[in-house]
Amino acid sequence: MNQPTTASTKILLLEDSKEFALLLTHWLQLANYQFDHAQDLAQAERLLELGSYDILLSDIELPTGLGFEFVEKARQKMPHLAVVMMTSQQRADYAVQALRLKANDFLFKPFKQEELMAKLAGLVEQQRSIGQSILAIGAHPDDVELGCAGSLAAHVARGDRVHILTLCGGEAGGAASMRANESKSAAALLGAGLTLADLADTQISEGAQTIGVIERCIAQIQPQIIYTHSEKDGHQDHRNTFRATLVAARQVPSLFCYQAPSTTVQFIPTRFNDIGAHLGAKQRAVAAYASQASIRPYMQAELIEATARYWGRFAGYGLCEAFEVIRERSR
Repeated sequence: MNQPTTASTKILLLEDSKEFALLLTHWLQLANYQFDHAQDLAQAERLLELGSYDILLSDIELPTGLGFEFVEKARQKMPHLAVVMMTSQQRADYAVQALRLKANDFLFKPFKQEELMAKLAGLVEQQRSIGQSILAIGAHPDDVELGCAGSLAAHVARGDRVHILTLCGGEAGGAASMRANESKSAAALLGAGLTLADLADTQISEGAQTIGVIERCIAQIQPQIIYTHSEKDGHQDHRNTFRATLVAARQVPSLFCYQAPSTTVQFIPTRFNDIGAHLGAKQRAVAAYASQASIRPYMQAELIEATARYWGRFAGYGLCEAFEVIRERSR
């Protein structure tokens, strides 16, 4: 496996000064970081609802309050979020508050590009050593959530970095724009990152185009584990997603296949992940697809629980998600 790159790290920048924000965004672009910029607390909270982040780079003094307030909210959603606070005020009470919130680092303005990059690189390396990178691939919106959302929630709780790749907009089942917004809401509920590709619904191939989309996401995320569709599936998009993933993920250590509503009786799992503590998270993520939940019986909360109970028969009668193991390597 290649070494992780900065492109697999996502930063939320909270800075109200337009001039200083322009400088910081330029530095982050040069270092190839993914990032979103918020100018105030309200905008930062909206971004937090729609996405997941690895690092928060936040000013303390903001027009609508202190950055400390946002740190507490962000950490509630993402307990393992790394935090760097910035300030031009050398105040003891700021330092005490930052310590109380367990901020990872402090920067006093003005600071040099090299100083910021060194701190960010250190945090990236620290996060890499703690958790794994997980990628879940689905052909359509809601495929991943139905197949493995409980396992993804468990990964997030353990401090792993989770990302979802959805290959098409699901336009055959509803308005693509609505389904995209639902996908973003579901990913946010799970604490996962999200990539929405633009392949054609019902026409996803197993060939070069699909392989290329998956390979680019793998290069960015650099996962140790991938979850995707099973080949034992009645939907051609699902089967082709599996086949393309098999090629694109040939160097990824562990590859598991999840169950979908269209999976056939040939689906024979040998791995059963306990999701007892995360069944509610899975049900909420699936329910985020409101345009589908009312017309798809398999999206009912009761059936999701019943399925987990059935697979729990093979793992001590808990609540489980089931997977076919293509390969599995120890960390």
